[in-house]
Amino acid sequence: MLPLVKREIIDKKHWMENGDFLDNLALAQSLPGPVIINMSLLTGYRLRGIKGSISSVLGTAMPSFVIILTIALFFWQYRDYYLIQAAFMGIRPAVTALIIYTIFQLGKRVFEDYRSLLLFMLFLSGLIFVNLHPITIIVVSAIVGILWPLNNNSKKEQTP
Repeated sequence: MLPLVKREIIDKKHWMENGDFLDNLALAQSLPGPVIINMSLLTGYRLRGIKGSISSVLGTAMPSFVIILTIALFFWQYRDYYLIQAAFMGIRPAVTALIIYTIFQLGKRVFEDYRSLLLFMLFLSGLIFVNLHPITIIVVSAIVGILWPLNNNSKKEQTP
């Protein structure tokens, strides 16, 4: 759903810029619960306050709930049929392709400079090779994200 949400929020409605979307996405991913629900909550709150967050969460969750409920009620009795199983197996690569597409679309803006790419590689290496806990990486990256821009601003202020 992220490519659809991105297209709707940024391209069609112009409710926020790409950088703001990435910031909201990072915050949504750090909150418990489904990312898309958190994203709609943050966007709704930003646009219309508490009423906006409630209506955007309901607007995001209800269609999925109704569809899943319908599938569960209707397809449960046919779950063992070959065609039904094949259809669901065919959906998996499409979902994977949508996720990869979203990563590349959002990743373009994240890796605009070498420092972002360097930090990404450093944290990914810590996760994979050093086996650091993901919460440790999140906390350290948040600290780096807070301190790094402050460090850059102080250098800009010192230059005449």
